[in-house]
Amino acid sequence: MGRSLLARGAKKLAFLLKPGSPPSVVNRMRGIASAVVESGKGGSQNDNVLVCEPDDIKAVSRFLRTRCPDVIVCGNDMIAVRLHATLSALGRTDALRLAGFDNQPQAAEIGITSVVQPCEEIASIALQTLLARLHTPTLPVHTVLVSDRGIVG
Repeated sequence: MGRSLLARGAKKLAFLLKPGSPPSVVNRMRGIASAVVESGKGGSQNDNVLVCEPDDIKAVSRFLRTRCPDVIVCGNDMIAVRLHATLSALGRTDALRLAGFDNQPQAAEIGITSVVQPCEEIASIALQTLLARLHTPTLPVHTVLVSDRGIVG
């Protein structure tokens, strides 16, 4: 997503990371941060990461003042929707774009860019993995990566 947003004209990407986010969201944040560093449009990987709840108006306001992003990527669309409400309260919805993951209708309604995930394929792989684990409990832990279906918005 990071490379795509930069190719679409983003000047300064940031990532909102909720405290206690699962590893999948941390990996999304790392991917965005890596794209920013590779593009030469940012410093270290942590320079453009905001760690807070999306409705923490003080933290969001401070981050906007000090980092001035033009796009904020969130761990999923519903976090982006909550951040949009915070930006509305700050009068900043026109000043920057939001992006997320999951392609939720609520996000599309307010113009949030989103990664479309292959939910049926993910569910099928999860079921196959569970059944294999039940059959052979000693199977090693592994990570499965599934390609997204594109970016909308």
